[in-house]
Amino acid sequence: MIVQAVWAGVRIGEISCPCRYEPESSTINFSRSVKYGFGVLAAAE
Repeated sequence: MIVQAVWAGVRIGEISCPCRYEPESSTINFSRSVKYGFGVLAAAE
């Protein structure tokens, strides 16, 4: 969505949001994170 917004010339802002990370929070394994990273790089091209 962010890539499409930038492509369309939409202004983007950031709003901080407090959060907590606890041991029972979900995590992503290495292979899924690599797949996600390559997807981000492909979108940024």
